Amino acid sequence: MECKISIPKLREIINALLDHTEKELMTSVLDVPSSHQLYWHVDRRELRDMKQVPTDLDIGSLRDDWDLIATLPLDKESLTARSFLQMEPLLRYLGEELPAFVGHKKE
Repeated sequence: MECKISIPKLREIINALLDHTEKELMTSVLDVPSSHQLYWHVDRRELRDMKQVPTDLDIGSLRDDWDLIATLPLDKESLTARSFLQMEPLLRYLGEELPAFVGHKKE
């Protein structure tokens, strides 16, 4: 079955989530403890291969991801599809670690 992603709808949802997060936490800056800054990264060739368990793991760093994204010029030459890959771990961290996010308790 085909999956279609509406860019305007995705933008609307992401903006609403970030606005809600700022309001709920009453801050626009989140401190990430050093114990949560590193994560496992699965190589993209193995990421969606459900026939085998990934073996090509690497270590990623939220700090490095943030430093890259935060200093990226916001022009069409600098913003590439790769920018989404650098944002993904940051967004995942927010989704997994924010307490009482969007009215739900952390699992």
